[in-house]
Amino acid sequence: MARQSILVATDNSKAIEFFTTYFSDTQSTPTVIRAKSDLSAFFSARPDFVFFQGDWFDLRTKNKLVEYKSRYPKAKYFVLGHPIQAGFTWDGILEFPVEGRSFRKVVLNRADLPNPIKLVAVDDEVEILEIVQDYFEGRTDPPVQMRIAHNGLEGFKLIEKDPPHCLILDIKMPVKTGVELYRDLVRSGRKIPTIIFIDSTSADDILEIRKWGAPVFVEKGGPSSSMSDMFALVKKLIIFS
Repeated sequence: MARQSILVATDNSKAIEFFTTYFSDTQSTPTVIRAKSDLSAFFSARPDFVFFQGDWFDLRTKNKLVEYKSRYPKAKYFVLGHPIQAGFTWDGILEFPVEGRSFRKVVLNRADLPNPIKLVAVDDEVEILEIVQDYFEGRTDPPVQMRIAHNGLEGFKLIEKDPPHCLILDIKMPVKTGVELYRDLVRSGRKIPTIIFIDSTSADDILEIRKWGAPVFVEKGGPSSSMSDMFALVKKLIIFS
């Protein structure tokens, strides 16, 4: 999709830390308002996603938000905690402390996504491709159009024919490595949100690939390597990168 404008209005330091960390591997950087007295900055912005502390919500703020929502109805509005003042329709509620599981459930499931999501996985390990393909082809909310390739050359041809919304990419492969594929995609002007799915790689490979962009690295068998976590990451990168 595209870089999103994100506004976080809260004085909760742990929530600010969460949002800063969560979006650090995307192309979207949140603007943080840490004091209610600074809310004038909010109303001069045009955020796509709003995260607003509930106990800052009074009659004046409600009226401003209603006005803003009438002007920008496609923006998404999430309250942190519970609003004291009624009369505004939120897209979701995030309780304190804000954490990844609740964010995934409340925010990612309300954000606009392509239908279907076009996903390409490139890996020379047949077992890995089967696991990825079996899981993603079974998704329905939204459905996923899954294509696979066994090396970087095959992957480049697939992507050249029809660029995906997201790419899952191994590094060590025959014919053309993941580093070479990623480099060639960037050189050709195709900046595709990418997850580097690896079991091991050298520091040189990481440094080389980071010359060309900032993909997200996920270790095979690591704590974030489950297919449900992978799908959440795919959604996150598509929405916010």
